[in-house]
Amino acid sequence: LAIGTFVLGFILGRLSAGRQNSPSISQRLVQTQVSAPPPLELEDQLRQMLHQGNKIGALKRCREATGLGLKEAKEVVDAIEAGRTFKDLFNTSINTTE
Repeated sequence: LAIGTFVLGFILGRLSAGRQNSPSISQRLVQTQVSAPPPLELEDQLRQMLHQGNKIGALKRCREATGLGLKEAKEVVDAIEAGRTFKDLFNTSINTTE
């Protein structure tokens, strides 16, 4: 029982430590080289694709338009799905045309 408690405590400690040290999505996007600031139309396209249940298509479109890697694009799409905006996510000027 003591060993099980120790192992469980160790695992929970490692999980919480990883969350505390990991930068937020906004911080990671600032560190990531985006080929160009994303156009506002992209946010609308991603929202529409997500509304239609096409999350994989939204990931592909995000990667294509921004040059982000899979992990970063997934974080962007997940954030858009949760109601955040590009202005929340990207600390760059936003293009109004594509």
